[in-house]
Amino acid sequence: MKRFFLPGPESILSIGVLAVFGLAILFPSALTHSDPATGVAKDHLLAPDWTHWFGTDQLGRDVLTRIVYGARETLPAALLATLTGVVFGAFIGGLAALSTPIVDAALSGIIDVLLSIPELLLALTVVILTGFGPVHAAVAVGISQTASFARIIRNLVRSLRAMPYIEAARLSGTGFGGLIWWHFLPNAFRLVLGLAVLRYSMAILSLATLGFLGYGAPPSNAGMGTDDCGRPRLSGDRLVDDYLSRSGPADRRVCNQPPQPRHDTPEGTSAMNTQRPVLDVSHLGISYDGKPAVENISFQTLPGQTLALIGESGSGKSTIAKAIIQMLPPSARLMHGTITLNGISLPDTTPRGLNAIRGRQIGFIPQDPSSSLDPRLPVGRQIEEVLRLHTSQSRSERREHVLHLLEHVGFSEPERRFSQFPHELSGGMKQRVLIAIAVALAPPLIIADEPTSALDVTIQSQILDLLDRLREESGSSVLMITHDLAVARDRAHDMIVLRHGQIAEQNTTRNLFENPRSSYTRKLLADSPAFHSRSATPDRPVSGTQPTIQVKDLTIAYGSRTAVSHISFDVQPGTTHGIIGESGSGKTTLLRCLMGLIPPQSGSVHVHGKDIFSETSEERRQRLRNMQLVYQNPWSSLDPRLTIRRIIEEPLRNYFSEGQTWRQARLHDLLERVHLPLTLLERYPSEISGGQCQRVALARALAAQPDILVLDEFVSALDVTVQARILELLSELQKELNLTFVFVSHDLAVVRQIADTLSIIRYGKQEEYGEAEQIFREPASSYTQILLQSIPGQKHSKAQRSVF
Repeated sequence: MKRFFLPGPESILSIGVLAVFGLAILFPSALTHSDPATGVAKDHLLAPDWTHWFGTDQLGRDVLTRIVYGARETLPAALLATLTGVVFGAFIGGLAALSTPIVDAALSGIIDVLLSIPELLLALTVVILTGFGPVHAAVAVGISQTASFARIIRNLVRSLRAMPYIEAARLSGTGFGGLIWWHFLPNAFRLVLGLAVLRYSMAILSLATLGFLGYGAPPSNAGMGTDDCGRPRLSGDRLVDDYLSRSGPADRRVCNQPPQPRHDTPEGTSAMNTQRPVLDVSHLGISYDGKPAVENISFQTLPGQTLALIGESGSGKSTIAKAIIQMLPPSARLMHGTITLNGISLPDTTPRGLNAIRGRQIGFIPQDPSSSLDPRLPVGRQIEEVLRLHTSQSRSERREHVLHLLEHVGFSEPERRFSQFPHELSGGMKQRVLIAIAVALAPPLIIADEPTSALDVTIQSQILDLLDRLREESGSSVLMITHDLAVARDRAHDMIVLRHGQIAEQNTTRNLFENPRSSYTRKLLADSPAFHSRSATPDRPVSGTQPTIQVKDLTIAYGSRTAVSHISFDVQPGTTHGIIGESGSGKTTLLRCLMGLIPPQSGSVHVHGKDIFSETSEERRQRLRNMQLVYQNPWSSLDPRLTIRRIIEEPLRNYFSEGQTWRQARLHDLLERVHLPLTLLERYPSEISGGQCQRVALARALAAQPDILVLDEFVSALDVTVQARILELLSELQKELNLTFVFVSHDLAVVRQIADTLSIIRYGKQEEYGEAEQIFREPASSYTQILLQSIPGQKHSKAQRSVF
């Protein structure tokens, strides 16, 4: 049951309330002893008292009794109506989502037509055609709700079909029935249940309305649509009169206006005093719900310089940034310490004063450019907003200022860019817009929170160059928050290494890299692939044997657009072939074709000498067992409704006929291979870390006993130390099991650590192919040269290697 419904305090309380109501309806005599159909005339329209909790009606009958017995009639009918809508809606919606596009379009058209008809009118039509009575009315209301359920369920199933964990289950050998039972139903249950509860309340209203019109419960019954005399309420005037006669004076409450701020902190100018730090953080301590997250943090940022906060996930670096801009969540509390900006104490500043400081004195560059811009507004308007809030410029002056900023951050045709929306810009362009917003008023302090982590290496280099140039021109101080030591090495003057919310080391960048004092800093540097070349592996066969994978002149197209064009390469057994490419280069399309998930327009893919696009269904099943895909995002590739045990067991159940004892032993062996404790087996993906999730995904892939693993951006979402451990694990498994890897990535430093051969992909074409070290030492393509020059940390790598 836990797969379908994860109980919490709120859900348990809700179930308890529903149980009380259910018992009251099933056993009304335990709550009231009155007869719902008879009353005492002299007791008509009595006010509520201890005898009649809700008072009496005009015939002297107890209102509470009428409600309880009316609910007994109406609520089961509403439940039948809701179940009817769910069953028919699930069938139609699921059929539309899982069928061909033609069937989907036809059923979606029918759903649209039904949704255009008012539900009550549709229910009336059905009940007139089928007959009167409570059951007919319930079925009619259920049919009227079918279109709503069908639309929601169709969209839900289509979204679930696109989830990586559904595709992973298919590649693990799970059939259609298993997908429905183990993956679709558990993940759809809560949403459909919530919708059903909402529609249940609407079904009660619809049934009451049908009773009001005389199409529901018989007049003799105490239904929710009958009047005080047991008759259908055919007169709307009587309903209004009765309501008004029983209603007391309205309880009108006027909300008080929020108190005005005490005073406004005066705005500072953007000119900085070079004799003192721009930002001064002293002995900062922050907790979340009483648990310390940041402890005793002290640092200063100087004009015209960059200070880098380095740390892995959970180290506290984002908490520090939020504390500086005073945007901590409600659960956070400043325990001690001070934060001053040019002499202004930020924690003591009023909300209105902070609004004056943000944008004018503090510029903030968020991490994700795609989610940080309003999709409904042109980018020019969004840059203009900061000028409108903090300056007295006219509209035309603001426009000229924005056009200048767009040109300043590297946009060609600023007039055209001004009117474009975020979805019309690339990731690098969006990040330039965010930088333009941050530097619009030349603030003394710019906070850059992972400003390039979502960008390709060449775009990353351009953005960091731009940020450096703007810092030098304006004299601003930059606080750079990053987990990438190579970026910090190239761009920062000073560095702070954070671990578990405390400072592990603080020094100038040069001294920290040349002579790291903290063991944790030395471990970070040792694990960073940007500062280390891969050791030679002469024992691996790179030629002279039958290739495990052969790709010949492969071309893949989506309609009229060619995504991959004439790519060829071989992968020898027991080796790793790296595929390097920036976003939109076609590397993921190529990977999916290698797995047989999408067909090519021309060319061929041979695995163990067999063309994968001419194989039988049984040959395909066997190939998928031997060739497993490990996805980029460890959380999205694991079903959140399955335990770790069930996730890893899935290919064991599908590909092998052995019993539970064998599966249990195999499960323990797999966990031991990927260095995970057995205590994780009964946990869910949300209850373990990212590195552990990635190891679980690897264990699931190994469960099928494959000889080929296709790894899609396998370590890109992991911290540097976790990344290093995973790469070590891959190398260990490759040696032990003689596995062949296809490793897809945009991170050249990581690929250099693991790859024997390499393909460089650009715009769907293969720029270069050959032995990895040869390409890294002597790149033949100008594009490859640009990629290698853009790798952060390269200009210091030779000197850095001597430290270790």
